[in-house]
Amino acid sequence: MSVLWTDLLVNGIAGAVLAAILGFIALPLVLRFAWKKQWLDIPDERKLHDAPTPRVAGLVFFPVILAVVLILSTREEINSFPRPIIGLLFGCTFVYMIEFIDDLRSVSWKSKFIMQGVAAMLLILCGVWLRDLGGILGIHEIPPIVGIPLSIVLIVLVINALNLIDGIDGLAGFLCLIAMAAMFTWYYSIGLRTYLLLSAATGGVLIPFLYHNIWGTNEKQNKTFMGDTGSQILGFIISFLVMFLVSLPLKGGTTTCLVDGFALVALPVLDLVRLFFWRIIHGRSPFQPDANHIHHKLMRCGLSPRLTLVVLIALDLVFVLGNHLLYPSVNINLLLLMNIGFWMLVNGVVNLRLKRVAK
Repeated sequence: MSVLWTDLLVNGIAGAVLAAILGFIALPLVLRFAWKKQWLDIPDERKLHDAPTPRVAGLVFFPVILAVVLILSTREEINSFPRPIIGLLFGCTFVYMIEFIDDLRSVSWKSKFIMQGVAAMLLILCGVWLRDLGGILGIHEIPPIVGIPLSIVLIVLVINALNLIDGIDGLAGFLCLIAMAAMFTWYYSIGLRTYLLLSAATGGVLIPFLYHNIWGTNEKQNKTFMGDTGSQILGFIISFLVMFLVSLPLKGGTTTCLVDGFALVALPVLDLVRLFFWRIIHGRSPFQPDANHIHHKLMRCGLSPRLTLVVLIALDLVFVLGNHLLYPSVNINLLLLMNIGFWMLVNGVVNLRLKRVAK
């Protein structure tokens, strides 16, 4: 391994470690303030926790990620940050401010959609949007009039999918951690240092969150949820990293497979799409919240929240690793159908189990 690649790896690992350390320092301070101000998520019939709990971990994510990227970047790198990174930072700042307000006082879903669209436009104005579908339905290069609206829809979809899958302790955090590990590997392999640092810092800050989210207790006042601020910042960053990656020409003039990239969020996105159509078919508003997400269904089958978490992490790894192993040799349309078919099979098995439990 050359010195350059060794330095790149060391910088990436340093970014993850520094983000974890800063997170372990900042989270207890934010939690103490949240308990003092009573910024608590109150249980109701849809929620699985049984005691008021702060949902403020997301307030730590973006400041820590930004601090790590700035600390470990040279002055020359900071002065010459590429336009996509500038767009991401402005977009994250916008999402952070809006979702901070939403975590304290609810914002309507229509207003949130508009704000998410504005944040997506900040990325697009800096050149981050889909220009090639990679052969999906036989389509490759697409014009801006198609690529830009499609990119906005996908970004908003991923943001909301991660937000809505955040229903049991550790689930959204682990799904994002797996995505960041994959991003770290991909950006290391092509030598993009700033994007590598971004992936590492995002993954690193999730470590202290998962510790407090899974093993924290309300008695010790050290348990927290990430809140909409956290899930939507993470969704925005993942959308950016995937969309930027699939647009990069790699060796031989190829690009990363679009399906392989979005496999990182396949589980929450497919669950959201399933729920969207399920609600319409049953005459309900697709935006009306309910308790029919995949984690709700698994727990109704008799699984504990911890076992449900393990099962869904395993499913997510099947999506991520399966797509990565298959995409070099499998037609992209067949691969897309395999993803949808696998998800339908999983839900079919769960539904059969639910019918047996109901008898």
